[in-house]
Amino acid sequence: MPRQGTRSTTIRMLIASTLCVITPPSLGATMQDMQRDMQQRREQQQRDDQARSAERARQDMEGMRKMQENNREQMQRLEEMNRQQTQEREKFFRESEEQHRREQAEERTARKATADGETSPEQ
Repeated sequence: MPRQGTRSTTIRMLIASTLCVITPPSLGATMQDMQRDMQQRREQQQRDDQARSAERARQDMEGMRKMQENNREQMQRLEEMNRQQTQEREKFFRESEEQHRREQAEERTARKATADGETSPEQ
């Protein structure tokens, strides 16, 4: 089996001799040219991969930033709801205490009136 490139070289020489033209080496793709092209493609592929990776990382960071912002906003809403509920509970507690004090005062007044000989509300 002939070495790789031997057949094409032989064919080129036959064509050149038939046409009486000498084929300069710059017209044929040499092994070094192919290796250089392959290396350039690999390097370009690496650059493309790095660019895609960097874009994914940027998008991931943007997504995380948005998630953090949403979490912050949600925490603020929850804190506001908690503050409002606390105020409502405190108001209810105050109103309940005031109602209880009024009822106790009315009971004391009624007992005192009964003790003083005045008519009680049951009569």
